[in-house]
Amino acid sequence: MRLVIVALLLISQSTLSAADEDAEGQLIQVVVGVLAKADRIPPEFSEQAEEKLKAMPPTALPHLLRLMNQLPPTTVEKLNQCGGEIIRRAEAESLEIPQTYLQKFAESDRQDPSARRIALGWLDINAPGERETFLLQHLSDSTFRRDAIDVLIKKAAMPRGDHKEEPIKLLKTAFAEVRDLDQAEQLVSALKEHGITVSPEKHLGVVHQWTCESTIETPVTKPGSLRGLETIPVRLERKPSELFTHVVLKQTEQASRIVVRSVIHSDSERDVQLRITCNRTPRLHLNGEEFTLIPTASEVCGHKDQTSYTRPIHLLRGGNEIAFKFPDPERTTGESNDVTDVEFCVCLVDDNGRGLHAPQNESRTKVPAIRNPK
Repeated sequence: MRLVIVALLLISQSTLSAADEDAEGQLIQVVVGVLAKADRIPPEFSEQAEEKLKAMPPTALPHLLRLMNQLPPTTVEKLNQCGGEIIRRAEAESLEIPQTYLQKFAESDRQDPSARRIALGWLDINAPGERETFLLQHLSDSTFRRDAIDVLIKKAAMPRGDHKEEPIKLLKTAFAEVRDLDQAEQLVSALKEHGITVSPEKHLGVVHQWTCESTIETPVTKPGSLRGLETIPVRLERKPSELFTHVVLKQTEQASRIVVRSVIHSDSERDVQLRITCNRTPRLHLNGEEFTLIPTASEVCGHKDQTSYTRPIHLLRGGNEIAFKFPDPERTTGESNDVTDVEFCVCLVDDNGRGLHAPQNESRTKVPAIRNPK
């Protein structure tokens, strides 16, 4: 606490010129350090730090962006709001804003993705309309892909007069780059309205052929014997509007775990990315070896109610046996006839996140010219 008070005294007494870049950077670092401790200090301290930050010149923006890496999301959002206030005040006072720096920072894939998105947002405050143009130019960039596809979907829905082929081009362009389940389904429906059928399963590398079983522990009748294991069949189903596989387990009196199995055929030995999105944490078994899955930000088969996992795996030539073992389901009531759903989606993709069976002839998608609707 004493260090925070000293820092705040330093903040309140500092009067820096815009040319004193090193001292300004050190002061901003102190302010950001105070904001990062906002949940552990009295509110008036963090409020004082925020006010100091909002009053800084536009030269503070590059420092803020560079300091965002590995900060808590709440602190990053505060810095985002402070940066927006700096830009709006600078515009009102006709101060120069580092627009070129903001654009170059947003373009750099070496920077933190959250900071890149914030830089683009600040750029749009300073130059309205730049965000949309930037997104369409960076459609293949994983940081901006979702937003860029949303722009294409929105533009394709606009009335185009005699240019009836243009919406189709926009939707096809978006589908070629889509990596998320919800957007893939949106594009499938939109293209279907134009009489065009596409395969999201193939594009996202979704594995569909699964066998399923539930293994439950059962007491054996022989005195002194160990408890045995019994395997029972479990129903697999898919809802028409989703690519997720739903495993429906009719709950028994004993706790049980679900195992789903498949065979992945590969025409050569190769390394791929395996992505699974599900509502339980599974254990992965590949060709007899068990692997740990760690939650990650996945672009394939994303779903707001699921957890995503990504892991590099090595496929052998020919058939590769793969299995996912899901833990015991949680009972919703104490009755023995409860039905519990397991939902999961498994994809095999290349290093660019595209399904292994999708066309690979283009690594970057060229966005067609967009005419203004009449």
